[in-house]
Amino acid sequence: MVFLMSCIGMGGSRRRALVEPNNDILVVEDHDVTRDAMKTLLETVGYRVTCAANGQEGLNHLRAGIRPCLILLDLNTPVLDGWGFRREQLRDSALADIPVAVLSAVADDAGKDDDLGDVGYLQKPMDRVDLLAAVERFTATARPKVLVVEDVPAVQKLLDATLRHYGFDVLLAANRKGAVELYLEHSLGTEVVLLDVQADGQGGLETFFALREMNANVHCCFINAATSEGEPAGFPRPFRGRDELVKTVWRVARRP
Repeated sequence: MVFLMSCIGMGGSRRRALVEPNNDILVVEDHDVTRDAMKTLLETVGYRVTCAANGQEGLNHLRAGIRPCLILLDLNTPVLDGWGFRREQLRDSALADIPVAVLSAVADDAGKDDDLGDVGYLQKPMDRVDLLAAVERFTATARPKVLVVEDVPAVQKLLDATLRHYGFDVLLAANRKGAVELYLEHSLGTEVVLLDVQADGQGGLETFFALREMNANVHCCFINAATSEGEPAGFPRPFRGRDELVKTVWRVARRP
């Protein structure tokens, strides 16, 4: 079993403004109620929202000149679906670099589809708090950075893909030496360290203390391969519980 528990450093705030000056969002969603609810919610917190009921309408908006900081894209729309939208977007050099987050009830499965290219994923259904948190990450001038310290290559790869797909930038280290070197280089931008306490032959805690010497306010989530009664709920290996992982890392990243 693998569990996460947060360890928050003492001291000053690490919170920062994430939303960039361009706060236009394009929502491509064919379900009227869902589309209208997303528009209302996003506008309530200050985003400017353009809506499209299918991929072709979305492309028409883009070709008419809007340049959103993020496209929220439902895969299963009529006329032109999400896959077709992405193919057309990627063919157009003026549109190809606009970030996209796919909305899907099977986001993990969609994440295996190489035809979509480099996109983020949001799992349906999603409550308002999770949606706003994800949009904040994807629209950030600099996305929140996570340093992952994990010595099992398969787990490291999965954590990397999961966090990137849900709006984080990721640094990878397999041991204390690599973690310290990366943290020295990126400490100002690193929001969270995701640390396997078993990494590097039981040296995970030593890595944590080394990072604490560098920054007493380091924000850390521990991954532990052993659980017992009274410990936090666990994630079994092979790793599952991606939604809880993302929420935990984001919660720690946003704490002062």
